[in-house]
Amino acid sequence: MEVISNQHNIDLKFAITMHKIQGETCQRIILDLNERPFPPPITLEGLYVMCSRVPNGNSLRLMPLQPHQDGFQHLKSLKRNPDLMAWLNAFDPHTGILNIP
Repeated sequence: MEVISNQHNIDLKFAITMHKIQGETCQRIILDLNERPFPPPITLEGLYVMCSRVPNGNSLRLMPLQPHQDGFQHLKSLKRNPDLMAWLNAFDPHTGILNIP
């Protein structure tokens, strides 16, 4: 069995999942948006959480694409969770109060 390694210019010192970063503010974030063949997949909500953790866009960077991928085409298929939309629609837009039938 032969192991082949590809060099890259990134030295991973610290990694955190999108679930653990909710509510945090980071000085800089490098996102890996490559399509993942294993769970959990990238979700629209998770993408929002990751991008909203830095004070501005200058503090956000993306990892290079993997050679076998076709750009970020997989991100175009991300959709809002219908359960989340139903929950959000239950709030009165003027008062912000949850309307429970």
